[in-house]
Amino acid sequence: MNFMTLQQLADILEGKLVCSSAEPAWATTYSDNSIDTRTLQRGDLFWALPGTKADGHDFVPQAFLSGASSAVVSRLEPSSPGGPVVLVPDVAAALTRLASWHRKYQDALLIGVTGSVGKTTTREMLHQVLAQRFSGMQSPANYNNRLGVPLSLLRLESEHEYGVLELAASATGEIAALSQLVAPEVGVITHIAPAHLDGFGTLDQIANTKAELFAALPATGFAVIPEEFASQPAVRRAVSCRLLKTGLGNDCDIQAHGVSQSEGILRFIVDRQHYALNVPGRHFLSSALICLAIAREFGMTPTEVQAGFQKFRPLPGRGRVLRIGHWTVVDDTYNASPVAVQAGLRMLTGLPVPGPRIAVLGDMLCLGDQTAYHHRRIGRDISRAGVDYLVTLGQAAHDYASGALQGGMSASRIAVFQDLEQLQHILGLWLTPGAALLLKGSRKMQLDRLIPWLERESTQVATLQTPAFLKRAG
Repeated sequence: MNFMTLQQLADILEGKLVCSSAEPAWATTYSDNSIDTRTLQRGDLFWALPGTKADGHDFVPQAFLSGASSAVVSRLEPSSPGGPVVLVPDVAAALTRLASWHRKYQDALLIGVTGSVGKTTTREMLHQVLAQRFSGMQSPANYNNRLGVPLSLLRLESEHEYGVLELAASATGEIAALSQLVAPEVGVITHIAPAHLDGFGTLDQIANTKAELFAALPATGFAVIPEEFASQPAVRRAVSCRLLKTGLGNDCDIQAHGVSQSEGILRFIVDRQHYALNVPGRHFLSSALICLAIAREFGMTPTEVQAGFQKFRPLPGRGRVLRIGHWTVVDDTYNASPVAVQAGLRMLTGLPVPGPRIAVLGDMLCLGDQTAYHHRRIGRDISRAGVDYLVTLGQAAHDYASGALQGGMSASRIAVFQDLEQLQHILGLWLTPGAALLLKGSRKMQLDRLIPWLERESTQVATLQTPAFLKRAG
């Protein structure tokens, strides 16, 4: 974000600049934005956004104590906030207004990425590829909703040539609103699958919502989508620009051949060019082909694309493979949907390990009245996938177990829990040397808390297995 004075900010937001001291607040400048006092940097502008669990206005004094130069608020507290503020009717609306204003003055080509799964992986991979030739940015962390997208836009700088922005939604119309703000020239739909069904209701509604991104693209832009979703009626209706299809089919614009996955390396060929990524599962191919399609449109060479692929690594909680003691752990804890869990199971069963394969699954949330159906279906898949043990956690844990039993899995190899600490006891019994674990569940299940526990357990196991004379010598 370029520097601007508070008076300029107040004018853009049509707000009122208020200062409780004799300092010339109109001349105060700021360069970055913050919504969290825990990560706020000195000189930041603090946005007092309302939240479901806390109100940002309660943290305004702390923001100034942490070095904020100013704050945007919708009300003035009786006590002095500790610095100059811009008073507006609605802080969230003001944030969007500033982002919209800022967008008009940026020349970067913006790429919008949406989909039921794979958004963050595709965004990160695409950024790594494009950065081999161009200057640009990507959405930080999970800044992909009505508050995160404006904050992402405000990170655009004048020297940026591209921006990769992730767009998420839990209800119809949300992608359209975000797309109007971003005004992307390139659109990507990574996947259309059951997710947030409590908000969308049906798969058709999900498709309609994801296609809102394509409907927002200019005629001079282009859209990219895996071949299996290109024929969706919602997609066909929305597209008024070039549509690039990726996949294995003969009619794909980017067609992969010779796909193989072994020893943590995904390999494939496109137009006689060989590519490779250090990723643990074949499902990363979809993101790679999308990135390749866009890179080609940008005039990048196969060597540049491969250099970007080489730098990409799965993010924490998104299919990252960890080696903890004698165990191999697939950390896929960030979120979960039926298609994502199935991809995780393929990663687990594809690992070359000598010990048992254990699936630790938490609830897949936001599936509405289809919750039981999808959990039972995953359970049946597990019984046929080559998984040795199933450990489940949450309100739908019994549905996972029911499906696995129906599929023929032995009850002695299934454990159901409502409490994470109780789960750890049985998991500790099944964790033998050489075991592989998949940790997968919706974010609220907090299965990532098992990773530090596993690290402690591995240390204890190593200590117990150390010969007595070595322990005495230490």
